[in-house]
Amino acid sequence: MVRGLTTSFLLLCALSLPAQILSGIMAVQPAAGTPQVATPTFSPGAGTYSSTQSVTISTVTALAVLCYTTDGTTPTESGNLCSGGTTQTYTTPVSVASSLTLKAIGTLATYTDSTVGSAAYTISASGYSDNFPGSSLSGNWSCYAATGWSVPSVASAQVTNTVGGGSNTTSLCGYSAGSFGANQQSQATGSVTSADTDSQAICIHVDPTNGNGYCYTNGGAYIYKVTAGATSSISGYCGTNPSNGVVVKLQNVGSTITVYINGSSCATATDNTYTAGYAGFAFFFGDQYGVAEGWKTWTGQ
Repeated sequence: MVRGLTTSFLLLCALSLPAQILSGIMAVQPAAGTPQVATPTFSPGAGTYSSTQSVTISTVTALAVLCYTTDGTTPTESGNLCSGGTTQTYTTPVSVASSLTLKAIGTLATYTDSTVGSAAYTISASGYSDNFPGSSLSGNWSCYAATGWSVPSVASAQVTNTVGGGSNTTSLCGYSAGSFGANQQSQATGSVTSADTDSQAICIHVDPTNGNGYCYTNGGAYIYKVTAGATSSISGYCGTNPSNGVVVKLQNVGSTITVYINGSSCATATDNTYTAGYAGFAFFFGDQYGVAEGWKTWTGQ
């Protein structure tokens, strides 16, 4: 009769045991498998973009250390610290300015390393360009004229403005037919008809309706925040006052804004008040003498 007891009967007997005995039996059962760090994810995700992207890497596993590479190799770690080859420790968003593949793993003590997360990015370098004149872009500019300024002319041999406004004001133009992301850049070669270069500026996040954006002007040698045509410097001194023919680029990645003179970084600023708008150019500080100044060979992304 005892030998004929069913499994269900035995289970019923086990469940009827005193709690102290049952807990002792459970304590000697094998522990669950070692947990694994969740696979890292990327934001924005893999894809094709027209400008530099600021990519955030994350995992839902709290306190995990993230190790990543930008050359397509598999990241490695030792003792839960990122090491080996081109592996780097993730601390801030990764600037992706050219086509590449990001790979990442997560590591944490008492956890198994995550599987490898991967995201491939293609950065299109085409952007928009205008050589004033000769380009189809010449008819797609929207401009803001501050008090005392004439509306800039995007025509003839260059883009010009011959009537200046008051001190600390600016007149902006944005390429309004373009589609620009949160990260932008604007680059142009100086073109002036006199020795005075103070009016030239290049800009990003231009709002031609309200006169807002970020600009760098040759004469001021600072990065400026422009609000309703009024300017305020937000960077350190650039240390140079480039002349006619010098290539100037203003670029932001996230909230970091950098100006480059002939390819070399000159000054940086941090501000994220304006996160949308167009790439373009401006005329600064009110040229009191009505000198025609402007840009040529502009490009924007």
